[in-house]
Amino acid sequence: MKKTLFICLLLAAAFSMQSCSTHRTAINDLEALVNKVEKNGTKYTLEDWENVISRCAKIEKRLQEHEYTTEEYKEIGTLKGRLAGFVTKEALTKSVKTVIDFKEQLGG
Repeated sequence: MKKTLFICLLLAAAFSMQSCSTHRTAINDLEALVNKVEKNGTKYTLEDWENVISRCAKIEKRLQEHEYTTEEYKEIGTLKGRLAGFVTKEALTKSVKTVIDFKEQLGG
């Protein structure tokens, strides 16, 4: 009887740990993606950016499957803001560079 109870408690603990890890996994994946983009994003090709967009969509879908605390929502918002800021900065930088290159070609 005690052995059966112990096994049931052990299984319950294992399942609760697993649910916590999946609860947090989407946030961790988003953080890893943001860090990777901030580190390597200046070298990304169009295909790389398409992969980033695809990964963002998958992470967003997983984020919507769980309930989060206020602190976790703040963390998610901060990560999304960092990613959006970097993408915007890169887009503007590349646009300005394209305009400058075009202007130089017209002048040449």
